[in-house]
Order: sequence, then C-alpha cells, then structure tokens
Amino acid sequence: RQRCHSLFPVSSVSFVRPAPLKMSRAPLITVDQYESEDEESGISAADRRRLLSTSARPRSGSTASIISHGATIRLTQLPQLPHKRSEMVAHSLQDADVDIAVHEYSSKHYIPQDVKSVAALDQLIARLERSMAKFRSRTEAPQQPIIRWIRVHNLNDGVLQRLASVFGVPAATMEDAVTFPQRPKCEMTATMVYAILHVLGMDDEGQKLRDDQMCCMLCEDGTVLTLAEGHSALLESVLSQVRKDSSRLRANPDPSFLFFTAIECVVNSSFAPLEHFAEMLVDFEHEILTQPRPTVLQCVHLVKRELTQMRRVLWPTREAIMALESTESALVSPETRVLLRSTYGVAIQVIDLLETYREVGTSLLEMYTSQLTFQMDRIMKVLTLVQAIFVPLTFLTGVYGMNFQYRMWEINYENGYFVFWGEVGFIMLVQLTLFYRMGWLQ
Repeated sequence: RQRCHSLFPVSSVSFVRPAPLKMSRAPLITVDQYESEDEESGISAADRRRLLSTSARPRSGSTASIISHGATIRLTQLPQLPHKRSEMVAHSLQDADVDIAVHEYSSKHYIPQDVKSVAALDQLIARLERSMAKFRSRTEAPQQPIIRWIRVHNLNDGVLQRLASVFGVPAATMEDAVTFPQRPKCEMTATMVYAILHVLGMDDEGQKLRDDQMCCMLCEDGTVLTLAEGHSALLESVLSQVRKDSSRLRANPDPSFLFFTAIECVVNSSFAPLEHFAEMLVDFEHEILTQPRPTVLQCVHLVKRELTQMRRVLWPTREAIMALESTESALVSPETRVLLRSTYGVAIQVIDLLETYREVGTSLLEMYTSQLTFQMDRIMKVLTLVQAIFVPLTFLTGVYGMNFQYRMWEINYENGYFVFWGEVGFIMLVQLTLFYRMGWLQ
C-alpha cells in the first residue's frame, strides 16, 4: 500500500484477494507522468508493461484495477492539477483582488509603482522572477543597492501565493501572516526573516482600542514585503520617509534598516493609546471623588479590559524584538542590531507605562468602593444624629401621654402645652450645640 502511494498519486487504494490472475475490464491508467520506477513496488514487470503500453487514460475521478501477487489494487486517479501554483489561481484572480504598491529606492533615486490589475501583477511577477534569478547568479554585491519595498493592501490568496512562489515563502508562514489574530512573533530562516506584529491605535470615535495585524518579511534579495489589510496610516508614515531625499532611510541603503523602521513605528504607535487611556483614567478619578456613579465603574472596567488586551500584544512584541536582536542571520546588519537594542528599551518603557496604568485602574476600582462606603457612613451618621435628637423627645411624649389624674399637676396647667414645646426646643438646642462642638455636624 505504501509503495503504491509513492508510485501513483491516488486518493484511495484497496486490496482484494481475487481468484486467478486476470486483468479487470476497467481502463488502465498510464504512468508516463510519474517518475518513480521502483522495481520493489510489488507490481510485476508484466503488469508494469501492460500499464505502460495502454493508451487509455481515465478521466478525473475514474478507477483502474490491476492484479499483482494475488491482490487486486484499485487506483482512483486524482484530478489533473497544474504544475505551478500560479496557474491554479490565475483564472480566479480579478482586478479588484489586486492592490499592491511597489517602492524601489536608493540613496539617489525613488521609483514608485501601483499594481491594481491582473496584467500588471503578471508583469510584476515576471520582473521579480528575473530579479531573483539575477540575484542568485551574481558573484559580487552591487555598488549602489536598490531596496524594493512591496506593500500588499488586499490579502487575496491568489496574490499571496504568487508572491510566495517568487520569494520562496513557505505556505505555513504565509498562512500565519493572513490569519488573524496571531501572536506577535519573529522567526528566521536561511533565506528570510519575518515578523508578525500588531499595530495598536484608537478607533475613529476615540473610545475603543483598534488592533491591526501586520506581517513584515525581509527576503534574501533585499526585498521587504509588508502584508496589511487596507492602507495603514503607520506604513504611510514610513513611506513619507522613503520619499524624502534627506531621510534616514534614503541615507542608509540597507533593507534591514527598512525592516527595523517598520518595527520601530509599530512599537512607538503604542504610546498614543496609552496616553488616551491615561487621560480617561484621570477624568474617572475626578468623577469618582466628586460624584461616584455606577456608569463610572463600567467605564473603568472597559479601560482595564483594553489595557489587558494591549498587554497581551506588547509582551510578545518585546520577546520578538529580543529574538530579532540576538539573531545571527546575515540578512540583519550589525548596525540594525544596535538599533533594535534601543527599540527593545522603548518596548520595555511602554510595558512599564502599561503596567502602571493597569495598577491605576485597579486603584480606581478600590477608590470607587471606598467612596461608596464613605457615603454610606455619612448617611448612617445623619440618621444616627436624628435618632439621638428624638430619643429625649420621645421620652417626654411617653411620660405626658400616660394621662394620670393625680400627681401630674402640669397636665391641668393652663399653659402646659406651651411649656412642653419650650422644653422640647431647649433640649434640641442643647443637643445640637453639643454635636457641633464635638464635630459631628461637619
């Protein structure tokens, strides 16, 4: 069974013990497209000659049967697939699926190109294949290297497969690049270095955190490939540096420096949402101290949840930068490694701020609980003072409400009613004065 799988690309193989050795009526498939000629495959030479001599080739999904060594082998032929992956997806591509921007620059020149059609994509792929073949056949480095930056805005499977076939990107790597969400990471191979990062920012309303995934690849020929859905504002800031003749990117014709610049911008973009959440926490603190409401508690919980999401992104980002800094790949220059060390320090600073703001959020929750407890204590204090004032008044009312005829001469007094209210007022005045001096009314 194993050798049949290695000899024929079949989807199912079944073995049935027949009676005599004979050929089935099912048409036999030809094996001229297969390169394996293993004599120990379990198929006799006579059966092999029969297979090779037949000219009938079954269609996709048909079956063929042969008999060898007392076992009938039924082979189900798979559909004929194209040899190149680009041929398989070329017919499904449309102009709306192609949105690529190519930027080629050196210290003196800058050439932009927009690829927005299938025909333009074919031309770009052909030019990249020629450039890759020329790069692999060269013997010395060019005097003025040209850095190529390819930005893919529409992550279409067909476009990505064609680019992967040119630069030799593994299918698993390309699948990780377009699958969201992925944990930020950085991996190195002999021919490429790629990093999956998350660009953090605020939404259009400025209330919720926005998390956009971006994949940045540094290929062996000096091409930097960035995969991000839509036109990222972060990459636009990098592009503005590429267009300037006096920028650091143009002055440093190193593809790994462009790779580093994209990572640096991703790390620096984390400061904006942190500052926004810091301002929100200050406002919530003022509101909790003045007028704590349940809505404030909900807002603090939302901010803490957003900070937790940032924490899940920033910690793996720091690990990815550390792995990239300590790499021994020849694609990353020593100067870029020194710059990555400074970016690693910035990532640590961002994480420290993040942890500080998370602690502030926890403190606000505790402050909210304390404020509610304090308000409850004040209410209970007021109620206790009122009860303390009415205790002697209730006593006087109970005494004069007994209506004894003897030994209660003040009941029959003509102005006894007014005397009673005078006593009540005097007792209340004495109590309020005593409470005030004790500081209970402040």
